[in-house]
Amino acid sequence: MAAENLRGILLMVVSMALFGLEDMFLKWAAADLPIGEVIFISGIFGMPVFALMARRHGQRVFVRAALHPAVVARNLGEMIGTFAYITALATLPLSTVSAVLQAMPLAVTMAAALFMQEQVGWRRWTAIAVGFAGVMLVIRPGLEGFRPEALWVLITVAGLTLRDLST
Repeated sequence: MAAENLRGILLMVVSMALFGLEDMFLKWAAADLPIGEVIFISGIFGMPVFALMARRHGQRVFVRAALHPAVVARNLGEMIGTFAYITALATLPLSTVSAVLQAMPLAVTMAAALFMQEQVGWRRWTAIAVGFAGVMLVIRPGLEGFRPEALWVLITVAGLTLRDLST
């Protein structure tokens, strides 16, 4: 069991390092290219990987089930989140984007309670309030240090919350 835990920890560390590396490359690309082009190029490189994975599992890529409202909502949330995320990466320091994205679990918990009747106790509501207060400290609304571009990260959180809830 300890070896499995260590393996899981190692895989998480490696995956987070790779996400950081990906963010760095996206930030570099977005500095010189339009956001739409960065998304398009990312999709072109990702598409064969997902098509190969689907084929390997005996699945088709284009199926009628993809038109289900929950799948459409998930894809809409993913599109909004991706566009806003790459825009945020292009216009803000990576540290600000990463710090605000830490609010994702809080936003998903809050939205599940508000829209899906999930039960959330007072301790979680307190954690959500404190977490969102921390986000406000990072983006500093109303102060001279506020950057309107920080709203792109909040749009990212909203889009990815829609994605997660509809999943």
